[in-house]
Amino acid sequence: MAQHEFKMGGRYRLEISINILNLFNQRVATNYWATESANGKYINFDEPAFYAHQVDVAALKTTTPGWAADPRFMVEGASIAPAPGFQMPRQARLGVKLLF
Repeated sequence: MAQHEFKMGGRYRLEISINILNLFNQRVATNYWATESANGKYINFDEPAFYAHQVDVAALKTTTPGWAADPRFMVEGASIAPAPGFQMPRQARLGVKLLF
């Protein structure tokens, strides 16, 4: 965002501004596939032990019956709808204010 104020005499001022979102028009992923299990299974563990770094998640994945990894897990923009996982295209907003 950039803005500049011009004094117009007396107590009047004119302020102009521009705000550009996604300035370089990059197609950056903003959404990742968050479901790790392909078949709806979950890994059961003790939450306080997890936050105390006492849970070996990799070992639990191999010992949990029927647990299978989803290949879309943490893949950029992998979603059912085609576009919502990416940043919107470049947008510019111009503003003019008369201050008194």
